[in-house]
Amino acid sequence: MSSKSALICVVILVFISTSHVVHGIGVSLQLQGILACSATGNLPGNGIPGVPVNILPVGGNTTLATVVTGPGGNISATISPPQVVSNILASLLEGIVAVVNLPIVNANVNCPALPTAGILVAPITLVATTNRIIGELVILLQMGGFTLM
Repeated sequence: MSSKSALICVVILVFISTSHVVHGIGVSLQLQGILACSATGNLPGNGIPGVPVNILPVGGNTTLATVVTGPGGNISATISPPQVVSNILASLLEGIVAVVNLPIVNANVNCPALPTAGILVAPITLVATTNRIIGELVILLQMGGFTLM
């Protein structure tokens, strides 16, 4: 992570730990990405719906949050519990990843292109911060491409 991104994370962590308690300001994370039916889980390929995606620190095994892919395999999740947001942002300094366990165990999923064993891992990076509404800070995170491990 670049020193600029690390500084932004530190500032946001300080902001979260003081502002939302004192001033009622909310902080949420918006995660964007996609899981596709291909040998790597990346586009091109049809999106895979209903698949759990775990958010973990790089090299760690503690799940910070779990999101589920939408109808087109898209991941467009808002994460807002303050403790979860704080844990993810603290881990973002060292790196966080999205993890999909294979095989996908879902009766509604038919993707013969995906491997039958292993895990798909995608890096997650800080893209931007924005104020969606007054009193709410939104931190935008983007998933990179998956790698089969």
